[in-house]
Amino acid sequence: MSSRPLRVSVVGIDGSGKSSTTLRAIQQLSAEGRICKPGRDAFVQQGADREYCFPRISNVVERVFCRVDASRRRGLIGLSRIAFIAYQRWLEPHMIRRFRPALVLNTRCMIIDPAIYSDIYWPTLSRFSLKRKIVAFHRFSGLPFRDLYVFLRTPAAVALDRIHRRVAQTPGLAQQPREYWLHLHESQAILARLGACFEEALEVAHGLAAFDIVEVETTRYDELAVAQRIADEIRNRLTAEDRIGVPTCA
Repeated sequence: MSSRPLRVSVVGIDGSGKSSTTLRAIQQLSAEGRICKPGRDAFVQQGADREYCFPRISNVVERVFCRVDASRRRGLIGLSRIAFIAYQRWLEPHMIRRFRPALVLNTRCMIIDPAIYSDIYWPTLSRFSLKRKIVAFHRFSGLPFRDLYVFLRTPAAVALDRIHRRVAQTPGLAQQPREYWLHLHESQAILARLGACFEEALEVAHGLAAFDIVEVETTRYDELAVAQRIADEIRNRLTAEDRIGVPTCA
């Protein structure tokens, strides 16, 4: 077995379908080896067996995120994300040591995403270059750049429509205005700017580390096809010796 797993992040603006397509890709790939998904609702999966790791912590994280997001206080939201990155700095290596996966697959990157979103939470940081912020979050996260980034390219208008449709299905919508459920950056103008930032950030990061980038135009494919593309790109990079499994979660 390889001493290190393949690390992959699916990135893109909110509404690009990161979570849903990544989960579908994991379902397709889990028969071929053990997969760890750090981040929110962390779990390990092999075949049909999925076990969530530290579910109590995940529940606390979700409650905290909901409360601080509802506060609309930029600095507080930013601090919650910084704390989450610090948690991931421990969680991902822990999962790799314990479960020895062939693949670590998650949505968002603990280096690139915060470098992009930090300007929203702390506007004064906009005076620093994107490269400087990427380097800073690389050091703070303690995590390596991914081996592969799958960038889901999605027009802001399409992404926002998907977000609104998702919000419309949220329990309790009638008790709160629609804006209550939207994040600070979920407007068409900001989403468009973030999409451009992802392109720039991936280019800048590529000058700092060697990794592959695959772009998928999500308006050209349905969710199943996007997930299939993600799974195929990963499968092509996994060697036969990586596709094994070891102990279960405790």
